[in-house]
Amino acid sequence: MFQYFNAPGDVPGPPVQFGPPVEPTTVKGGEGFTGTGMPENDIFYFHPDHLGGTLYITTKNGSISQHVEYIAFGEVLFEEHSSSFSSPYLFNGMELDRETNLSYYGARYLDMKTSLWLNVDPLALYNPMFEDEFYFDGDHNDGVYNSGNLSNFNYCYQNPIKYVDPNGKLEKTVKLTTLFQHKVTTAFGLN
Repeated sequence: MFQYFNAPGDVPGPPVQFGPPVEPTTVKGGEGFTGTGMPENDIFYFHPDHLGGTLYITTKNGSISQHVEYIAFGEVLFEEHSSSFSSPYLFNGMELDRETNLSYYGARYLDMKTSLWLNVDPLALYNPMFEDEFYFDGDHNDGVYNSGNLSNFNYCYQNPIKYVDPNGKLEKTVKLTTLFQHKVTTAFGLN
């Protein structure tokens, strides 16, 4: 059974429903861009989720061009298109390499199926000649005093809803809006 977070008549959107996307009646401000190899008048707007990942991409007149839903660690649950444009920036707004199905975070690659990094955490390696950031100083995410930092391949302390890793080095806590927190706590009876 699905629990709907929006009131009847509200604009649908994740996590409201599963199924084909429905045209929104209003489009909130997003960042506009032109797709590669497309005419300049084909402007698209990026609509992220609370983690920065692509949920909707709309055209300049507000129709949905791309809709993506994810499993917790970023694996694509489904992806729908109404045009030939397909954004490479998906989970957490990071670029997905479609050949390897890995997301590039700058410092390392994430395998969303296994929810693990492919490389060791760069802050776990320490070479004083080349590194000025490392866990042993205790300043970065509490260093070795945070047990989550002791596993060099886990993505976001195995909690991808609460944390994001914008560069492949340091996890950061997601700041949820008060409205979103209220809707989630009300829906699950946590208030």
